[in-house]
Amino acid sequence: MGKSERLILEAVSDNAEITISELSEKIGIGTTVIENNIKKLKDKGSLERGCAPSCARKIATFPTSTGFNLKET
Repeated sequence: MGKSERLILEAVSDNAEITISELSEKIGIGTTVIENNIKKLKDKGSLERGCAPSCARKIATFPTSTGFNLKET
């Protein structure tokens, strides 16, 4: 797993409702790179998307149990 993927997992673990722009600013890489890494993490089964806890109209990204395990290594 790459450094960017690990940083994304950590960020969404802390805040499932973080935006792509916020991730980009926090990690220091472009939004397209963030989106590509999120897709890779979803394809690997490390992230999933669902309703945000604060509002059912928002989409949030959550680490799966696989994602939590990868984050901790």
